[in-house]
Amino acid sequence: MEQIYKILAQIIADTSSTDEAQALISDLLSETEREGIAKRLAVALMLANGKSYNEIKKQLGVSSSTIARIQESLDKPGIKIAISKVKTDEWAGKLANKFAGALDKLLPKPTP
Repeated sequence: MEQIYKILAQIIADTSSTDEAQALISDLLSETEREGIAKRLAVALMLANGKSYNEIKKQLGVSSSTIARIQESLDKPGIKIAISKVKTDEWAGKLANKFAGALDKLLPKPTP
């Protein structure tokens, strides 16, 4: 089974676009499995952003035991990678918005 996990990891690593990754996830996992993974990631991100158990339970409809189990996993390498990638994307988006705002101020407006 370990060899199959390595093959799956390689396939995931070799995806070249978000669309390709979504197709892979959609075809390999059931709706319930996708929802479970998405909720686990959302819980991890919310915990990393300082959200309370009550906020997470209310927003995602998960139990306290699920949140606690995920909180215990926050130091695992895979969770750290996921959180880091999301935070990097958020940072890049904010930076891009700042650049766009700065360019708008610097560049002359086209005359109609």
